[in-house]
Amino acid sequence: MIDLDRHTSDADPAALFIDGQQMSLVPNIRYGTAEYPERVARRLRAANIAASIGFSCSAFFAVWRFFDGSAHWKYVSLVALGYAVVPLLHRFGALAAPLALVAIFYTWNQRWSEPSIWISSPKCSRR
Repeated sequence: MIDLDRHTSDADPAALFIDGQQMSLVPNIRYGTAEYPERVARRLRAANIAASIGFSCSAFFAVWRFFDGSAHWKYVSLVALGYAVVPLLHRFGALAAPLALVAIFYTWNQRWSEPSIWISSPKCSRR
């Protein structure tokens, strides 16, 4: 049962109560960073923020493509799932999540870019 009334004054303003437990409506950017020193945890929180932004954008376009009738909505939803899993990778090391973010971003952007135009391509050189 969902209770939208906030009965206590110390409740989180961006939360609702489901079966008596407080559920947050915003993502927890500190997820997986508790066992790291503050300097490393700060970078991991930045990776969590980037992953949540990437998930939000990808999920929006996956839903849009699904309702539009495009056959490629499955690919965008896989990318969104990849972004959603990134905070779980902190347990494997401090570099696992940022490297996964770069790999997901690079793979998805290279999939849709034109392979014949590169920075070192003659089309891009100024002579």
